[in-house]
Amino acid sequence: MSQEEFDNHPGWRWCTAQGARDHALLLGLETTFREKLEWLEQSEDFSLRLQTSRWKEGLPVDPRLLPILEAALGPQPARGKAES
Repeated sequence: MSQEEFDNHPGWRWCTAQGARDHALLLGLETTFREKLEWLEQSEDFSLRLQTSRWKEGLPVDPRLLPILEAALGPQPARGKAES
């Protein structure tokens, strides 16, 4: 790869704000609806795992998830006192 090809590689442009928006649009156009749904399900699962971890440490969590976490895990332990 020549220096000119390296300098004009689209990866460099994607590191800018406009380039990142263009790249996200391009990915959206190239993925199927099913792939988008799978990505959303994975990101939701990841978010719930993060909130569960915060809950177990006694840290603040998203108030919208309080009923779900309380039903699944019981009352929140005191801050910094995770159960073993």
